[in-house]
Amino acid sequence: MQPAFWLIDLVGTPEVDLQNRLTFLTRYAVDGLAVLTANTPLYWPEVVKVLTLCREPAEILIRETETVKLDRASRIVFLLRTGVELHTRIPRAFWKRLFARALPEVLELSKCAGLRPLRLFADSKPTTLFVFPERMLPVERAYYLRAFDVLLGLAYGSQPTAVMVLGPANNDLERIRSLLSIFSSSVTARPLVRGRRSLSHWLLLRAESLFRRLAGLTGSAPLRYTERGMLFATPENSELLSSVIDTLPDLRNVVYTGAWFGRAIRRVARKRPDLRWICDTHDVFFVLDSSNDSAENRHYFYSASSQRRLELKELSYADIILAISPSDHAAMSGAGLNRPILVEPGSFTHVENKTSVCEADRLMCFGFIGSNNCNNLKCLEIIQRTWWPTIIAERPDARLELAGAICRSDVALRLAETFPESVRLLGFVDSLESYYSTVGTMLSPIAVQGGLNFKSVEALMAGCFLLTNDIGIRCLGDSMDGVTVVGKNGEGLKRFLVALTQEVDMPARREELRAVANQRYGDEVAYSSLLSVISANSLPVRDGNHP
Repeated sequence: MQPAFWLIDLVGTPEVDLQNRLTFLTRYAVDGLAVLTANTPLYWPEVVKVLTLCREPAEILIRETETVKLDRASRIVFLLRTGVELHTRIPRAFWKRLFARALPEVLELSKCAGLRPLRLFADSKPTTLFVFPERMLPVERAYYLRAFDVLLGLAYGSQPTAVMVLGPANNDLERIRSLLSIFSSSVTARPLVRGRRSLSHWLLLRAESLFRRLAGLTGSAPLRYTERGMLFATPENSELLSSVIDTLPDLRNVVYTGAWFGRAIRRVARKRPDLRWICDTHDVFFVLDSSNDSAENRHYFYSASSQRRLELKELSYADIILAISPSDHAAMSGAGLNRPILVEPGSFTHVENKTSVCEADRLMCFGFIGSNNCNNLKCLEIIQRTWWPTIIAERPDARLELAGAICRSDVALRLAETFPESVRLLGFVDSLESYYSTVGTMLSPIAVQGGLNFKSVEALMAGCFLLTNDIGIRCLGDSMDGVTVVGKNGEGLKRFLVALTQEVDMPARREELRAVANQRYGDEVAYSSLLSVISANSLPVRDGNHP
Protein backbone atom coordinates (compact mmCIF):
# COMPACT_ATOMS: atom_id res chain seq x y z
CA MET A 1 0.00 0.00 0.00
CA GLN A 2 1.09 3.55 -0.69
CA PRO A 3 -0.16 5.69 2.20
CA ALA A 4 -1.23 9.29 1.72
CA PHE A 5 0.39 10.17 5.04
CA TRP A 6 3.39 8.98 6.99
CA LEU A 7 3.14 9.98 10.63
CA ILE A 8 6.61 9.67 12.16
CA ASP A 9 7.17 9.69 15.91
CA LEU A 10 10.86 9.60 16.79
CA VAL A 11 10.61 10.89 20.34
CA GLY A 12 8.20 8.54 22.09
CA THR A 13 5.12 10.78 22.28
CA PRO A 14 2.80 9.91 25.21
CA GLU A 15 -0.19 7.74 24.35
CA VAL A 16 -2.97 10.29 24.97
CA ASP A 17 -1.13 13.05 23.10
CA LEU A 18 -0.58 10.80 20.09
CA GLN A 19 -4.22 9.68 20.17
CA ASN A 20 -5.31 13.32 20.01
CA ARG A 21 -3.02 14.06 17.08
CA LEU A 22 -4.20 11.03 15.14
CA THR A 23 -7.77 12.21 15.68
CA PHE A 24 -6.72 15.58 14.23
CA LEU A 25 -5.63 13.83 11.01
CA THR A 26 -9.13 12.42 10.52
CA ARG A 27 -10.14 15.92 9.37
CA TYR A 28 -8.29 15.12 6.14
CA ALA A 29 -9.36 12.67 3.47
CA VAL A 30 -6.80 10.04 4.40
CA ASP A 31 -6.77 6.95 2.18
CA GLY A 32 -3.83 5.44 4.00
CA LEU A 33 -1.78 6.34 7.05
CA ALA A 34 1.55 4.74 7.97
CA VAL A 35 2.56 5.33 11.58
CA LEU A 36 6.26 4.88 12.31
CA THR A 37 6.86 5.08 16.04
CA ALA A 38 9.83 4.92 18.40
CA ASN A 39 8.38 3.39 21.60
CA THR A 40 4.80 4.62 21.93
CA PRO A 41 2.31 2.09 23.44
CA LEU A 42 0.21 0.12 20.95
CA TYR A 43 -3.24 1.73 21.13
CA TRP A 44 -4.60 3.16 17.88
CA PRO A 45 -7.83 4.41 16.36
CA GLU A 46 -9.19 2.82 13.20
CA VAL A 47 -7.58 5.43 10.95
CA VAL A 48 -4.22 3.65 11.24
CA LYS A 49 -3.64 1.33 8.28
CA VAL A 50 0.09 0.59 8.59
CA LEU A 51 2.07 0.34 11.81
CA THR A 52 5.78 -0.06 12.42
CA LEU A 53 7.09 -0.34 15.96
CA CYS A 54 10.82 -0.08 16.55
CA ARG A 55 13.04 1.47 19.21
CA GLU A 56 15.73 2.68 16.82
CA PRO A 57 14.50 5.75 14.88
CA ALA A 58 17.20 5.60 12.21
CA GLU A 59 16.30 1.99 11.45
CA ILE A 60 12.63 2.90 11.00
CA LEU A 61 13.34 5.67 8.55
CA ILE A 62 15.94 3.89 6.44
CA ARG A 63 14.05 0.59 6.20
CA GLU A 64 10.66 2.10 5.40
CA THR A 65 12.07 4.52 2.82
CA GLU A 66 13.28 1.47 0.91
CA THR A 67 9.98 -0.44 1.06
CA VAL A 68 7.30 2.25 0.59
CA LYS A 69 7.12 4.13 -2.69
CA LEU A 70 6.63 7.87 -2.33
CA ASP A 71 5.53 10.43 -4.87
CA ARG A 72 4.67 14.12 -5.01
CA ALA A 73 1.28 13.53 -3.40
CA SER A 74 2.76 11.85 -0.33
CA ARG A 75 2.90 13.77 2.96
CA ILE A 76 5.54 13.03 5.56
CA VAL A 77 4.40 14.25 8.98
CA PHE A 78 6.77 14.40 11.98
CA LEU A 79 5.55 14.68 15.54
CA LEU A 80 7.44 17.30 17.54
CA ARG A 81 8.07 17.75 21.23
CA THR A 82 9.37 20.89 22.86
CA GLY A 83 13.08 20.83 23.62
CA VAL A 84 13.88 17.88 21.31
CA GLU A 85 16.38 18.50 18.49
CA LEU A 86 14.63 16.33 15.94
CA HIS A 87 17.49 16.42 13.41
CA THR A 88 19.68 14.48 15.83
CA ARG A 89 17.24 11.57 15.46
CA ILE A 90 16.99 11.72 11.66
CA PRO A 91 20.02 10.38 9.74
CA ARG A 92 21.16 12.31 6.68
CA ALA A 93 20.67 9.15 4.63
CA PHE A 94 16.90 9.42 5.16
CA TRP A 95 16.72 12.76 3.37
CA LYS A 96 18.80 11.55 0.43
CA ARG A 97 16.57 8.53 -0.03
CA LEU A 98 13.40 10.55 0.50
CA PHE A 99 14.27 13.08 -2.22
CA ALA A 100 15.97 10.63 -4.56
CA ARG A 101 13.30 10.86 -7.27
CA ALA A 102 10.31 12.77 -5.88
CA LEU A 103 9.43 15.87 -3.88
CA PRO A 104 6.93 14.75 -1.20
CA GLU A 105 5.62 17.34 1.22
CA VAL A 106 7.32 17.26 4.64
CA LEU A 107 5.29 18.60 7.57
CA GLU A 108 5.21 18.70 11.34
CA LEU A 109 2.16 18.01 13.48
CA SER A 110 2.60 20.19 16.53
CA LYS A 111 0.46 19.95 19.62
CA CYS A 112 -1.25 23.29 19.11
CA ALA A 113 -0.72 24.61 15.59
CA GLY A 114 -1.74 21.59 13.54
CA LEU A 115 0.03 20.80 10.28
CA ARG A 116 2.75 23.12 9.03
CA PRO A 117 6.00 22.76 7.02
CA LEU A 118 8.83 21.12 8.94
CA ARG A 119 11.66 23.51 9.84
CA LEU A 120 14.57 21.90 11.71
CA PHE A 121 16.72 25.04 11.95
CA ALA A 122 14.10 27.79 11.84
CA ASP A 123 15.73 29.96 14.53
CA SER A 124 19.31 29.82 13.24
CA LYS A 125 21.18 32.91 12.03
CA PRO A 126 23.16 31.91 8.93
CA THR A 127 26.89 32.50 8.99
CA THR A 128 27.45 30.61 5.72
CA LEU A 129 25.72 30.94 2.35
CA PHE A 130 25.67 27.97 -0.02
CA VAL A 131 25.18 28.92 -3.67
CA PHE A 132 24.13 26.24 -6.17
CA PRO A 133 23.24 27.49 -9.65
CA GLU A 134 20.74 24.73 -10.46
CA ARG A 135 17.70 23.05 -8.89
CA MET A 136 19.42 20.51 -6.54
CA LEU A 137 16.22 18.53 -5.75
CA PRO A 138 15.27 15.81 -6.44
CA VAL A 139 18.77 14.33 -6.28
CA GLU A 140 18.52 12.47 -9.59
CA ARG A 141 22.07 13.29 -10.69
CA ALA A 142 25.41 12.87 -8.92
CA TYR A 143 25.92 16.61 -9.41
CA TYR A 144 22.74 17.36 -7.43
CA LEU A 145 23.51 14.71 -4.81
CA ARG A 146 26.87 16.33 -4.14
CA ALA A 147 25.26 19.76 -3.63
CA PHE A 148 22.56 18.39 -1.32
CA ASP A 149 25.23 16.51 0.62
CA VAL A 150 27.22 19.72 1.12
CA LEU A 151 24.11 21.44 2.50
CA LEU A 152 23.38 18.53 4.86
CA GLY A 153 27.01 18.49 5.96
CA LEU A 154 26.90 22.17 6.90
CA ALA A 155 23.48 22.03 8.61
CA TYR A 156 24.17 18.83 10.54
CA GLY A 157 27.65 20.16 11.36
CA SER A 158 26.12 22.99 13.40
CA GLN A 159 26.89 25.65 10.78
CA PRO A 160 23.75 27.75 10.19
CA THR A 161 23.53 28.00 6.40
CA ALA A 162 21.52 30.11 3.98
CA VAL A 163 20.84 28.69 0.51
CA MET A 164 20.57 30.23 -2.95
CA VAL A 165 19.44 27.98 -5.82
CA LEU A 166 18.40 28.64 -9.40
CA GLY A 167 15.59 26.21 -10.11
CA PRO A 168 13.03 25.46 -12.80
CA ALA A 169 10.47 28.03 -13.92
CA ASN A 170 7.53 25.81 -12.94
CA ASN A 171 5.59 24.56 -9.92
CA ASP A 172 8.59 22.61 -8.63
CA LEU A 173 10.40 25.78 -7.62
CA GLU A 174 8.24 26.52 -4.58
CA ARG A 175 8.35 22.88 -3.45
CA ILE A 176 12.16 22.91 -3.75
CA ARG A 177 12.31 26.11 -1.70
CA SER A 178 10.08 24.61 0.97
CA LEU A 179 12.07 21.38 1.22
CA LEU A 180 15.42 23.18 1.42
CA SER A 181 13.90 25.29 4.20
CA ILE A 182 13.91 22.14 6.35
CA PHE A 183 17.66 22.64 6.66
CA SER A 184 18.01 26.41 6.30
CA SER A 185 16.28 29.41 7.84
CA SER A 186 16.94 31.46 4.68
CA VAL A 187 16.33 29.99 1.23
CA THR A 188 16.31 32.00 -2.00
CA ALA A 189 15.00 30.11 -5.03
CA ARG A 190 14.72 31.86 -8.39
CA PRO A 191 14.05 30.55 -11.90
CA LEU A 192 17.24 29.89 -13.82
CA VAL A 193 17.67 32.28 -16.74
CA ARG A 194 20.56 31.18 -18.88
CA GLY A 195 22.96 33.72 -20.31
CA ARG A 196 22.83 34.56 -23.99
CA ARG A 197 25.54 33.45 -26.37
CA SER A 198 27.44 36.16 -28.18
CA LEU A 199 27.26 36.35 -31.98
CA SER A 200 30.88 35.21 -32.29
CA HIS A 201 30.24 32.21 -30.07
CA TRP A 202 27.08 31.33 -31.99
CA LEU A 203 29.07 31.38 -35.25
CA LEU A 204 31.76 29.21 -33.65
CA LEU A 205 29.15 26.65 -32.60
CA ARG A 206 27.76 26.56 -36.12
CA ALA A 207 31.21 25.91 -37.52
CA GLU A 208 31.80 23.27 -34.83
CA SER A 209 28.55 21.54 -35.76
CA LEU A 210 29.48 21.56 -39.46
CA PHE A 211 32.88 20.01 -38.85
CA ARG A 212 31.38 17.34 -36.59
CA ARG A 213 28.88 16.35 -39.29
CA LEU A 214 31.66 16.15 -41.87
CA ALA A 215 33.56 13.89 -39.48
CA GLY A 216 30.50 11.65 -39.11
CA LEU A 217 29.80 12.62 -35.48
CA THR A 218 26.22 12.84 -34.25
CA GLY A 219 24.94 15.09 -31.49
CA SER A 220 26.65 18.00 -29.80
CA ALA A 221 29.96 17.95 -27.99
CA PRO A 222 29.76 18.42 -24.20
CA LEU A 223 29.86 21.94 -22.75
CA ARG A 224 33.33 23.31 -22.23
CA TYR A 225 34.41 25.22 -19.14
CA THR A 226 33.92 28.66 -20.71
CA GLU A 227 30.51 27.72 -22.12
CA ARG A 228 29.17 26.68 -18.75
CA GLY A 229 30.35 29.97 -17.27
CA MET A 230 28.76 31.88 -20.14
CA LEU A 231 25.38 30.28 -19.44
CA PHE A 232 25.36 30.47 -15.63
CA ALA A 233 27.77 33.18 -14.40
CA THR A 234 25.64 36.09 -15.61
CA PRO A 235 25.47 39.67 -14.28
CA GLU A 236 21.86 38.99 -13.26
CA ASN A 237 22.96 36.13 -11.02
CA SER A 238 25.66 38.37 -9.53
CA GLU A 239 23.02 40.96 -8.68
CA LEU A 240 20.83 38.29 -7.08
CA LEU A 241 23.77 36.99 -5.05
CA SER A 242 24.61 40.51 -3.87
CA SER A 243 21.03 41.13 -2.77
CA VAL A 244 20.91 37.81 -0.87
CA ILE A 245 24.17 38.62 0.94
CA ASP A 246 22.78 42.01 1.98
CA THR A 247 19.97 40.23 3.88
CA LEU A 248 22.41 38.14 5.96
CA PRO A 249 24.01 40.34 8.63
CA ASP A 250 25.92 37.48 10.32
CA LEU A 251 27.41 36.09 7.11
CA ARG A 252 31.11 35.16 7.09
CA ASN A 253 31.48 32.43 4.43
CA VAL A 254 30.17 31.81 0.91
CA VAL A 255 30.44 28.28 -0.51
CA TYR A 256 29.66 28.04 -4.23
CA THR A 257 29.65 25.18 -6.73
CA GLY A 258 31.89 25.27 -9.77
CA ALA A 259 34.88 27.39 -10.75
CA TRP A 260 32.87 28.19 -13.89
CA PHE A 261 30.48 30.18 -11.66
CA GLY A 262 33.42 32.21 -10.41
CA ARG A 263 32.88 35.15 -12.72
CA ALA A 264 29.50 35.81 -11.08
CA ILE A 265 31.13 35.42 -7.68
CA ARG A 266 34.00 37.85 -8.43
CA ARG A 267 31.64 40.70 -9.25
CA VAL A 268 30.33 40.46 -5.69
CA ALA A 269 33.57 39.47 -3.94
CA ARG A 270 35.20 42.76 -4.92
CA LYS A 271 32.66 44.56 -2.75
CA ARG A 272 32.83 42.10 0.15
CA PRO A 273 36.47 41.47 1.15
CA ASP A 274 35.23 40.62 4.65
CA LEU A 275 33.78 37.29 3.45
CA ARG A 276 35.59 34.00 2.92
CA TRP A 277 34.90 32.57 -0.57
CA ILE A 278 35.03 28.76 -0.89
CA CYS A 279 34.73 26.97 -4.25
CA ASP A 280 33.42 23.39 -4.32
CA THR A 281 34.75 22.18 -7.66
CA HIS A 282 32.78 18.90 -7.89
CA ASP A 283 34.34 18.34 -11.34
CA VAL A 284 37.57 19.94 -12.52
CA PHE A 285 37.08 20.55 -16.23
CA PHE A 286 40.72 20.46 -17.28
CA VAL A 287 41.01 17.03 -15.64
CA LEU A 288 37.97 15.83 -17.60
CA ASP A 289 39.43 17.25 -20.82
CA SER A 290 42.75 15.49 -20.34
CA SER A 291 41.17 12.01 -20.32
CA ASN A 292 37.99 12.56 -22.34
CA ASP A 293 39.62 12.53 -25.77
CA SER A 294 37.33 10.15 -27.66
CA ALA A 295 36.05 11.16 -31.07
CA GLU A 296 32.45 11.88 -30.06
CA ASN A 297 33.62 14.50 -27.54
CA ARG A 298 36.00 16.26 -29.89
CA HIS A 299 36.00 20.03 -30.15
CA TYR A 300 37.59 21.56 -33.23
CA PHE A 301 37.69 25.23 -32.24
CA TYR A 302 38.69 25.17 -28.59
CA SER A 303 42.14 25.12 -27.10
CA ALA A 304 42.40 22.73 -24.13
CA SER A 305 45.39 24.64 -22.79
CA SER A 306 43.47 27.93 -22.95
CA GLN A 307 40.48 26.38 -21.16
CA ARG A 308 42.82 25.01 -18.48
CA ARG A 309 44.49 28.38 -17.98
CA LEU A 310 41.15 30.17 -17.59
CA GLU A 311 39.86 27.61 -15.08
CA LEU A 312 43.01 27.83 -12.95
CA LYS A 313 42.80 31.61 -13.00
CA GLU A 314 39.20 31.51 -11.79
CA LEU A 315 40.08 29.00 -9.07
CA SER A 316 42.87 31.27 -7.84
CA TYR A 317 40.32 33.89 -6.79
CA ALA A 318 38.81 31.54 -4.18
CA ASP A 319 40.15 31.60 -0.63
CA ILE A 320 39.67 27.84 -0.23
CA ILE A 321 39.02 25.08 -2.77
CA LEU A 322 37.19 21.80 -2.15
CA ALA A 323 38.34 18.81 -4.19
CA ILE A 324 36.03 15.81 -4.32
CA SER A 325 38.85 13.26 -4.75
CA PRO A 326 42.59 12.80 -4.14
CA SER A 327 43.18 12.75 -7.91
CA ASP A 328 41.54 16.18 -8.36
CA HIS A 329 43.63 17.53 -5.47
CA ALA A 330 46.79 16.20 -7.12
CA ALA A 331 45.82 17.66 -10.50
CA MET A 332 45.16 21.15 -9.13
CA SER A 333 48.24 21.15 -6.93
CA GLY A 334 50.35 19.85 -9.81
CA ALA A 335 49.06 22.67 -12.00
CA GLY A 336 50.62 25.18 -9.61
CA LEU A 337 47.38 26.36 -7.96
CA ASN A 338 48.56 28.20 -4.88
CA ARG A 339 45.44 27.89 -2.74
CA PRO A 340 44.47 25.74 0.27
CA ILE A 341 42.81 22.65 -1.21
CA LEU A 342 40.71 20.37 1.00
CA VAL A 343 39.74 16.86 -0.10
CA GLU A 344 36.06 16.44 0.81
CA PRO A 345 34.43 13.44 -0.89
CA GLY A 346 31.32 13.80 1.29
CA SER A 347 29.06 11.21 2.92
CA PHE A 348 27.73 8.01 1.30
CA THR A 349 25.92 6.41 4.23
CA HIS A 350 22.70 6.51 2.19
CA VAL A 351 23.79 3.24 0.55
CA GLU A 352 25.22 1.56 3.63
CA ASN A 353 23.73 -1.90 3.49
CA LYS A 354 23.16 -3.80 6.73
CA THR A 355 21.89 -6.96 5.05
CA SER A 356 24.26 -9.90 5.51
CA VAL A 357 24.76 -12.07 2.45
CA CYS A 358 25.06 -15.73 3.34
CA GLU A 359 24.20 -17.66 0.17
CA ALA A 360 27.33 -19.25 -1.32
CA ASP A 361 26.27 -18.64 -4.92
CA ARG A 362 26.39 -14.87 -4.36
CA LEU A 363 30.16 -15.14 -4.20
CA MET A 364 30.06 -15.18 -7.99
CA CYS A 365 27.32 -12.60 -8.47
CA PHE A 366 28.67 -9.42 -10.07
CA GLY A 367 26.94 -6.11 -10.63
CA PHE A 368 27.06 -2.94 -12.72
CA ILE A 369 24.69 -0.01 -12.27
CA GLY A 370 24.46 3.24 -14.18
CA SER A 371 22.47 5.69 -16.26
CA ASN A 372 22.50 5.59 -20.04
CA ASN A 373 25.12 8.32 -20.59
CA CYS A 374 28.16 8.16 -22.85
CA ASN A 375 30.71 7.67 -20.06
CA ASN A 376 28.79 4.76 -18.54
CA LEU A 377 28.49 3.21 -22.00
CA LYS A 378 32.27 3.36 -22.37
CA CYS A 379 32.63 1.61 -19.02
CA LEU A 380 30.16 -1.12 -20.01
CA GLU A 381 32.01 -1.58 -23.31
CA ILE A 382 35.17 -2.41 -21.31
CA ILE A 383 33.17 -5.04 -19.40
CA GLN A 384 31.68 -6.43 -22.61
CA ARG A 385 34.97 -6.50 -24.50
CA THR A 386 37.38 -7.82 -21.85
CA TRP A 387 36.17 -8.22 -18.27
CA TRP A 388 33.12 -10.43 -18.61
CA PRO A 389 34.57 -12.84 -21.21
CA THR A 390 37.55 -13.33 -18.87
CA ILE A 391 35.37 -13.84 -15.79
CA ILE A 392 32.95 -16.26 -17.45
CA ALA A 393 35.83 -18.28 -18.98
CA GLU A 394 37.30 -18.83 -15.52
CA ARG A 395 33.99 -19.20 -13.67
CA PRO A 396 31.11 -20.42 -15.87
CA ASP A 397 28.84 -20.22 -12.79
CA ALA A 398 29.30 -16.40 -12.52
CA ARG A 399 26.40 -14.10 -13.27
CA LEU A 400 26.11 -10.38 -13.92
CA GLU A 401 23.21 -8.19 -12.73
CA LEU A 402 22.95 -4.98 -14.79
CA ALA A 403 20.78 -2.24 -13.27
CA GLY A 404 19.72 1.27 -14.22
CA ALA A 405 18.75 3.00 -17.46
CA ILE A 406 21.88 1.61 -19.13
CA CYS A 407 19.96 -1.66 -19.55
CA ARG A 408 18.16 0.01 -22.48
CA SER A 409 21.43 0.62 -24.35
CA ASP A 410 22.66 -1.34 -27.36
CA VAL A 411 25.82 -2.25 -25.43
CA ALA A 412 23.80 -3.88 -22.65
CA LEU A 413 21.59 -5.73 -25.14
CA ARG A 414 24.63 -7.07 -27.02
CA LEU A 415 26.18 -8.22 -23.74
CA ALA A 416 22.99 -10.03 -22.75
CA GLU A 417 22.67 -11.63 -26.19
CA THR A 418 26.28 -12.83 -26.12
CA PHE A 419 25.97 -14.29 -22.62
CA PRO A 420 22.25 -15.10 -22.20
CA GLU A 421 22.83 -17.61 -19.40
CA SER A 422 24.90 -15.30 -17.18
CA VAL A 423 23.75 -11.70 -17.83
CA ARG A 424 20.46 -10.34 -16.54
CA LEU A 425 19.06 -6.85 -17.32
CA LEU A 426 17.16 -5.57 -14.27
CA GLY A 427 16.44 -2.05 -15.48
CA PHE A 428 15.57 0.51 -12.83
CA VAL A 429 15.71 -0.88 -9.28
CA ASP A 430 13.49 0.55 -6.54
CA SER A 431 15.86 -0.31 -3.70
CA LEU A 432 19.63 0.15 -3.72
CA GLU A 433 19.83 -1.81 -0.48
CA SER A 434 18.10 -4.82 -2.00
CA TYR A 435 20.25 -4.61 -5.13
CA TYR A 436 23.56 -4.48 -3.27
CA SER A 437 22.49 -7.31 -0.96
CA THR A 438 22.27 -9.64 -3.99
CA VAL A 439 25.63 -8.63 -5.46
CA GLY A 440 29.00 -9.67 -4.07
CA THR A 441 31.31 -7.74 -6.42
CA MET A 442 30.72 -4.52 -8.35
CA LEU A 443 32.40 -3.90 -11.70
CA SER A 444 33.48 -0.28 -12.07
CA PRO A 445 35.98 0.40 -14.84
CA ILE A 446 36.41 4.15 -15.38
CA ALA A 447 36.87 5.50 -18.90
CA VAL A 448 37.06 9.24 -18.10
CA GLN A 449 38.82 10.63 -15.04
CA GLY A 450 36.65 13.23 -13.40
CA GLY A 451 36.00 13.96 -9.76
CA LEU A 452 34.84 10.91 -7.83
CA ASN A 453 33.00 7.92 -9.24
CA PHE A 454 30.00 7.68 -6.93
CA LYS A 455 29.14 4.11 -7.95
CA SER A 456 32.56 2.87 -6.77
CA VAL A 457 32.15 4.47 -3.35
CA GLU A 458 28.56 3.27 -3.02
CA ALA A 459 29.68 -0.31 -3.72
CA LEU A 460 32.28 -0.17 -0.94
CA MET A 461 29.81 1.40 1.49
CA ALA A 462 27.42 -1.45 0.70
CA GLY A 463 30.10 -3.98 1.61
CA CYS A 464 30.81 -5.18 -1.93
CA PHE A 465 34.18 -6.00 -3.42
CA LEU A 466 35.15 -3.58 -6.16
CA LEU A 467 36.90 -4.19 -9.47
CA THR A 468 38.18 -1.01 -11.10
CA ASN A 469 41.07 0.15 -13.29
CA ASP A 470 43.98 2.59 -12.99
CA ILE A 471 41.78 5.66 -13.45
CA GLY A 472 39.30 4.39 -10.88
CA ILE A 473 41.89 3.84 -8.17
CA ARG A 474 43.34 7.34 -8.72
CA CYS A 475 39.93 8.81 -7.87
CA LEU A 476 39.52 6.65 -4.76
CA GLY A 477 43.05 7.02 -3.47
CA ASP A 478 45.27 4.32 -2.01
CA SER A 479 44.67 1.89 0.86
CA MET A 480 41.04 1.02 0.17
CA ASP A 481 40.22 -2.47 1.43
CA GLY A 482 38.36 -4.69 -1.03
CA VAL A 483 39.51 -2.91 -4.21
CA THR A 484 41.26 -4.80 -7.02
CA VAL A 485 42.84 -2.94 -9.94
CA VAL A 486 42.30 -4.65 -13.30
CA GLY A 487 44.77 -4.08 -16.13
CA LYS A 488 43.91 -2.98 -19.67
CA ASN A 489 43.74 -6.58 -20.93
CA GLY A 490 42.03 -7.98 -17.84
CA GLU A 491 45.15 -8.59 -15.79
CA GLY A 492 44.27 -9.27 -12.17
CA LEU A 493 40.83 -10.79 -12.79
CA LYS A 494 41.95 -14.42 -12.50
CA ARG A 495 43.86 -13.71 -9.30
CA PHE A 496 40.81 -11.98 -7.81
CA LEU A 497 38.50 -14.89 -8.68
CA VAL A 498 40.79 -17.37 -6.97
CA ALA A 499 40.99 -15.19 -3.86
CA LEU A 500 37.20 -14.75 -3.85
CA THR A 501 36.54 -18.48 -3.68
CA GLN A 502 38.83 -18.72 -0.65
CA GLU A 503 36.70 -16.34 1.43
CA VAL A 504 35.36 -18.40 4.35
CA ASP A 505 33.06 -15.99 6.25
CA MET A 506 31.60 -13.71 3.59
CA PRO A 507 29.12 -11.81 5.84
CA ALA A 508 31.93 -10.91 8.26
CA ARG A 509 34.19 -9.91 5.36
CA ARG A 510 31.52 -7.59 3.97
CA GLU A 511 31.09 -5.97 7.37
CA GLU A 512 34.84 -5.38 7.33
CA LEU A 513 34.65 -3.68 3.94
CA ARG A 514 31.81 -1.47 5.15
CA ALA A 515 33.69 -0.46 8.27
CA VAL A 516 36.81 0.57 6.35
CA ALA A 517 34.79 2.52 3.76
CA ASN A 518 32.80 4.23 6.52
CA GLN A 519 36.02 5.63 7.99
CA ARG A 520 36.53 7.61 4.77
CA TYR A 521 33.03 8.17 3.45
CA GLY A 522 30.75 8.15 6.52
CA ASP A 523 28.80 10.95 8.19
CA GLU A 524 31.29 11.25 11.02
CA VAL A 525 34.16 12.36 8.77
CA ALA A 526 32.28 14.11 5.97
CA TYR A 527 33.26 17.80 5.64
CA SER A 528 35.21 17.79 8.89
CA SER A 529 38.01 19.87 7.33
CA LEU A 530 35.54 22.34 5.83
CA LEU A 531 33.63 22.68 9.10
CA SER A 532 36.86 23.29 10.96
CA VAL A 533 37.87 26.06 8.54
CA ILE A 534 34.58 27.93 8.51
CA SER A 535 34.23 27.65 12.29
CA ALA A 536 37.39 29.73 12.65
CA ASN A 537 36.72 33.40 13.31
CA SER A 538 39.81 34.68 11.50
CA LEU A 539 39.30 36.55 8.24
CA PRO A 540 40.96 35.26 5.05
CA VAL A 541 44.47 36.48 4.27
CA ARG A 542 44.55 37.51 0.63
CA ASP A 543 47.33 38.22 -1.81
CA GLY A 544 47.54 39.96 -5.16
CA ASN A 545 45.52 37.27 -6.96
CA HIS A 546 42.33 38.28 -5.18
CA PRO A 547 39.93 40.99 -6.31
